[in-house]
Amino acid sequence: MKIFESFKESQNKTIWYIVKWDIDGNTETLKTYLSFDKDAIQKEFDQFAMELEDDEELHFMKDDNKYIGEYILSVVKQKGQLKQEITKGNKTYYKKYEIK
Repeated sequence: MKIFESFKESQNKTIWYIVKWDIDGNTETLKTYLSFDKDAIQKEFDQFAMELEDDEELHFMKDDNKYIGEYILSVVKQKGQLKQEITKGNKTYYKKYEIK
C-alpha cells in the first residue's frame, strides 16, 4: 500500500524547471525545483537570461499531472536584447524583457 501511495503522490507533484535552448535546438535543463519559490526562481531565471547568447532561448516550464512541458515564461536574446516571447493562439509577440 505504501508504494501505491508514494506512486500516487508522485503523480500529483508539480516540478518546475528552467531550460535553455541553443541556436542548434539543443536543450539543457539548468535548474529543477520541487517547490515553488517565486523570488528565488525569478532571481535565478534572470541570472541565466543575462548569460544567453544571441538566438538562444530560456524557458521556465512546469510538469504536473495535467500538463507536461507547459511554458510559463520564455525569453529569447535577439541582436543583444532580451525579449519575452508571448504566444496567443497561433501568433507570437515579443516585448522587451526587464531583469527584476
